Amino acid sequence: MQSPHASKFPLLLLALIIIVASGFNPFISRRLSSPTHFGSASRAAPVSLPPRSSPLFAESAKPELTPSKIADMLEKTFVDACMQLSSGYVDVLKLFIVAGKAAYERGLTIPQVQLEITQCQTQTAGRALMQEEIDLRTVWLSLIYLTLERVEHRKGSSIGSTVDPDLRQKFYTFVYDVVNAKKQGYTLQTLKLEQIMKNSSGQPTSIAEKTVQMNAQQRQIEEAILSQSMRLVFLTLTVLEESEEFEKGNGNGNGGGGDNGDVPRPPIPGT
Repeated sequence: MQSPHASKFPLLLLALIIIVASGFNPFISRRLSSPTHFGSASRAAPVSLPPRSSPLFAESAKPELTPSKIADMLEKTFVDACMQLSSGYVDVLKLFIVAGKAAYERGLTIPQVQLEITQCQTQTAGRALMQEEIDLRTVWLSLIYLTLERVEHRKGSSIGSTVDPDLRQKFYTFVYDVVNAKKQGYTLQTLKLEQIMKNSSGQPTSIAEKTVQMNAQQRQIEEAILSQSMRLVFLTLTVLEESEEFEKGNGNGNGGGGDNGDVPRPPIPGT
């Protein structure tokens, strides 16, 4: 009998398509009483989340985090986050972001993180991930790095430059636009992907132009990934804000973010 995890269809991408089609409110941070496991409708062991009074992002936990532990967190939370998101939950996605933030703060390059993940002993999905799924995880991690770089988290750090040049080219201005939109008071309920896909002159961005040229199935997947990318940038900023608030409350605030004004619009790398 074939395992429910053995499907060859990239189920994580399917989960993202379901997200876009359902139009659920991504900021309703609900908890699953019986989380759906990757590739299966059966129940899985609930993900253990820290109590709200002890945020995941507590600085006191940082010394215990080794690169291998960070990789384990990323491997597990990526799969769980995709399946929870398809049901309207974002708690585990925030755990993935916290792990990515920890990697950034420890100066781990994207290639280093990817290598550590390949050495993880567990397969949360019950099988090896397909290349499309690995690529999606890389996009998520790269978006975290680009967002932290954009707001100058850990000023002087050059670790954001380790994002793959193609992904940097694609998402650099995209991240800028989402970060500035949040600074201007937009939320994920009020900001639409269509707005991010246009430049200040109202013309389609390069991402939008490439998306239009895709066939229907490719376009649906790409729009799902972009919609989720916008959500991930927003949540990265939320995690950063909550982390800084927690540190200040414990007398450990050390800043690290950018100023409160708009980030100067950068030139597109490679042009």
